[in-house]
Amino acid sequence: MDTAGATQLAAVYQMQSIGGDLNQELKDRIAIDEAIKPTKNNSSKAQGFRLTGAERKAVELQAMNVASGWFLANGYSVFDTSATESFDLLVEKDGLSKKVEVKGSTSQELNSIMMTSNEVLLHQKEQGSTALALVSQINLVKGAKPECNGGKLEVNDTARTEFTATEEKIIEVINNGISTVLEQCWKDLTPISIKFQSREQNPQFAAFVESTDLVIVCSFVMQLPNIDSMSFDVVYPLQTLKPVSSLLRSRVQSDVVESNMTWRDKLEKAILEIPLLVKSNLSEPVVSMSKLLRMKAGDTLNVNLEDTVDFYVENQKYFKAEMGELNGNASVKLATRNN
Repeated sequence: MDTAGATQLAAVYQMQSIGGDLNQELKDRIAIDEAIKPTKNNSSKAQGFRLTGAERKAVELQAMNVASGWFLANGYSVFDTSATESFDLLVEKDGLSKKVEVKGSTSQELNSIMMTSNEVLLHQKEQGSTALALVSQINLVKGAKPECNGGKLEVNDTARTEFTATEEKIIEVINNGISTVLEQCWKDLTPISIKFQSREQNPQFAAFVESTDLVIVCSFVMQLPNIDSMSFDVVYPLQTLKPVSSLLRSRVQSDVVESNMTWRDKLEKAILEIPLLVKSNLSEPVVSMSKLLRMKAGDTLNVNLEDTVDFYVENQKYFKAEMGELNGNASVKLATRNN
């Protein structure tokens, strides 16, 4: 993509800022521009033209150094992903991360850049989490081993100020679920009604009390199968709890033993009633693709039965078991437990 690249990327950024999508015409133009690369360009303000491969590499490395230095100086953690990803840097700060594309040039102004379709589509897809770092005025010392220094950096951030429609819906579902549960938990002590006020993308701006006010934080951790644990906090300003502080204190003092025993009994009963899948694999034969394609109903498949089989609980191997028969049914007898 030559002189149209910056304009098209600007369109991507503009659509990101409102959570929108590119129209088909612009997508087609990006694809066409990627397929038709100029073989000559006389502009002195273009990226990488009239440079040897070694010189272009030196310019790219200097651009990466300048961009990395700027992000480090501004408190970001910086990771070089240029060898493994379709973007050059992954930067993180205050729990937020951005994928950064870095472009460098020896020209005084960088108003024409080369972007692959994958790079453009990344900025389109990763709405609000990308940035473009443009480094111009890089001083190139030509020679057998080109070297570079200097460079003027311009960072175009694509941070959004609004949630997308999908994100809004997910937030609404989670918010309604948590609000319903909290209202249920509080109803025996004092009825409360939780109403939505606002949502904020940047946690630094999600302040609802003065910085000097005391708050009580209740932290929760959610663990779902096959994914990392997630956490969230419910924050109560201390002032809002003062009117019911006496009720809270008396309830804790009088009900602590009874509540703990009741809670323990209910929890134990719930755990013991959890259904678990148990199974044993008698055999796992291996056949070739050609044999599999020829197989039909009535064919016989030879299997090797071992003296013992593995006994699984929720796909975790727990026992070695022996095959047998009980009351006319196939059965397994647990022999040894796996460590």
